[in-house]
Amino acid sequence: MVPEGVRSSKQLTELRCLPTFDLRVAGQSVPLAHRSQRVLVLLAVRGGPVDRAELAGTLWPDVSASRAYSSLRSTLWGLARLGPSPVTALGTSVQLSPDVRVDVEAARRLAMRIIDRGPGKISASAALATLRHDFLPSWSEDWLAAEQHHFRQLRLHALEVLSRHLSESGDHAHAVEAGLLALAVEPLRESAHRTLMLAHLAEGNRAEAIWQYHRCRELLQTELGLTPSPEMQALLQRALHGPVDLSEGRGSAAPPGHDQPFPDDRSERAAAGS
Repeated sequence: MVPEGVRSSKQLTELRCLPTFDLRVAGQSVPLAHRSQRVLVLLAVRGGPVDRAELAGTLWPDVSASRAYSSLRSTLWGLARLGPSPVTALGTSVQLSPDVRVDVEAARRLAMRIIDRGPGKISASAALATLRHDFLPSWSEDWLAAEQHHFRQLRLHALEVLSRHLSESGDHAHAVEAGLLALAVEPLRESAHRTLMLAHLAEGNRAEAIWQYHRCRELLQTELGLTPSPEMQALLQRALHGPVDLSEGRGSAAPPGHDQPFPDDRSERAAAGS
């Protein structure tokens, strides 16, 4: 139940999934059974109205349709008693209430913004904090796996692009941190190793860039039986003998723009249910 004193429809409701589940009302955590958590996360993933029968069948696939529907009905009844309820009924469908803020939606929009237009006016520390964690990494659900993988890939690309923009702007500490975060997610990702090498070189740390190359080569050989790509080897040669052109490897990302930080996802979800 929601703690006394915060049972107002005007209170901010947040659904946090990075990296663990946490439903918060007015800044206070609301304890929920795991089946209630699963309902909220699935609704957040779908981003709009979901048919009750589909919702029940997805969450309880190993039982009869009537039993699954009964489990869903009791779960929704419990969520409706929270006051304010994080779910909204729309006839035979259910959706996440439009006034619920979802951290993974905000992180996804931020990642796309960085990839498409650069970080703009978003501070490096805020961007890194938002992109620091995976989407419920301790959860293993068939219906969630594709979304988790998609978010991870989006996050990795955004961290790499962010690192290059930060290097160009002279924010070397945050550029290196972004590269390290990408490597922590996927140590065998060669583009993340290249990104970190570029960040070290932009700061003038050739020895660290060379060490990173050899670390990448060791991992690829040990884990996959592969050697670094020609692009990686060329970067090593530039680290050893010449300056680095930071514009290489950027892909289609544009220079930093003038965006405002952190879009509010509630209006889009409200429109989806209208």
